[in-house]
Amino acid sequence: MLTFLRRLFASSGSTAPACEREQETPAPIDWGELEDLLVRLAAGTVERFAAEHPVEVFYGLGFDCHADYGQVLVCLNTREAQREAGDEDDDWAFGNWRYHGINLEDPAWEAWEEAPLVMSNAANVLLNNRKGHALPALYEAFLEMATRALLRVAQSEAVGRLRKESGFQVLAMDHDEGPEAAVARMEHLRRTHVSRHAINENQGDS
Repeated sequence: MLTFLRRLFASSGSTAPACEREQETPAPIDWGELEDLLVRLAAGTVERFAAEHPVEVFYGLGFDCHADYGQVLVCLNTREAQREAGDEDDDWAFGNWRYHGINLEDPAWEAWEEAPLVMSNAANVLLNNRKGHALPALYEAFLEMATRALLRVAQSEAVGRLRKESGFQVLAMDHDEGPEAAVARMEHLRRTHVSRHAINENQGDS
């Protein structure tokens, strides 16, 4: 069976390069396939978490992203935990959330381990060819993929099993940006329906 790394390169017949220095541009990344994998893994994690936390009421689900590392941390928080952390004025301080990175101990996420290699390969090819100016576009593509995935997860049965407050929200945000940029990205993707799957405008309702 082809490795996940090879399947992520979208061009027909392409494989992971043996030597990055021979490439002038990164091989195309199949963002749709990466999105589908992220949806499956995150929904599975949330479903298992919901079964283990049947009483707590959550106000938000987040993807704490490190686009430069190809990392996504699944996070959930309650208002009680928010107050205890002194973050009443910041709904999206992921690093202070009680349940931050709940996927880190989930063995299913071994399937994600090669995604950072894909991002690293693409970044290294750009840097080796003095195209570092293209890195922001690469990282933005990753964040758009993660946002589309989160919007799909928000509609899943897994999230439906969580106890949620009436204003339950979701957000995918890079560790180097603020919530305003992340919200703007999410609203843009909602409007343009970039995902291959329909995104329901009411995804945040309980």
